[in-house]
Amino acid sequence: MRSHLVLTVFAASTGFVCACSSSSSTAGPPTTDAAIDTAVDAPSYDGDCTTLATKNAIDCAEWQFWQAFRQPGLTLRAANEKTLMAVLAKADAEDADHHGRSLLHFRLGQLRLAMALENEQRDYAIKSQTLVVGEFDTAMALDDYGGIIAPWKDAMEIAMAAVVSDWTKGVTLAQRGFDNVALNPLGNTLSLSGTTIGFPLSTGVPQKTVALLDVWSCTGVPWCSVNTEHAPWARPGLEYHFAEAYARVGNREKAIAHLDASLVAPGADQWPFRSIAAGARGNVDAFLSKFSSLGPDGSAFDISYANQKYGCAFCHQK
Repeated sequence: MRSHLVLTVFAASTGFVCACSSSSSTAGPPTTDAAIDTAVDAPSYDGDCTTLATKNAIDCAEWQFWQAFRQPGLTLRAANEKTLMAVLAKADAEDADHHGRSLLHFRLGQLRLAMALENEQRDYAIKSQTLVVGEFDTAMALDDYGGIIAPWKDAMEIAMAAVVSDWTKGVTLAQRGFDNVALNPLGNTLSLSGTTIGFPLSTGVPQKTVALLDVWSCTGVPWCSVNTEHAPWARPGLEYHFAEAYARVGNREKAIAHLDASLVAPGADQWPFRSIAAGARGNVDAFLSKFSSLGPDGSAFDISYANQKYGCAFCHQK
């Protein structure tokens, strides 16, 4: 079980970590987006990013990141990892564009997280403190993007505590994450909740998570009502995100309401993971029971959607 968890708890989650924390910000400093979704009308870059001037090279690596992240194959993701590292070496050597360098260090951490979860790249799980969390730390030291990188670090370190069932440490880390939600409630609530909802009920963490979801509201960004270029399944995916959270704490009424919403959300008919939501709605008792059967001390990390091999694809698959 633990060897399985080492590869699957990384969402976030995008959750999240790869849980659905959908996005839509402009090219300026983002203030609402846990995933920093850059402008839809950004130019495309198909060539070697390192041959470009540094600013354009950063834009190129960012564009190529999304092409790799939104599809599940390892080949394109591994190629983008090399591109990110090469462009960062160029930009770091020049000490250029702290904002852009922060973004690429963040992207490198996100990409490795997805490769650990969806491509079974064990090194990125085993060495996550350096290869993933280290990239988030470097990104935040350069530019914290209004606080939206912090919950990705929180979620990753929480996940590693969950791997070894160290709930004492996990609760401390979860509280740090809850405190960081205030930095950007719109994005950070989503980035963190897909991870914290998996704690044993006896820790009180799932209940605190749902309390955040109860007061969460979505305004000011397109993905509040429509899917986006970088999250084509944002609307049905986010509704399921909420449904599962409420099921975790036994709130049948709200779980059903969000399952129903996921099945009629924009794009729901074409959503590749529609069968998951439809199956849950078709047998709500079983959906609730898979969580309630864990009792007060059981962990739901390994059964939550965000921690499966499709955790990132759930909202982002191209």
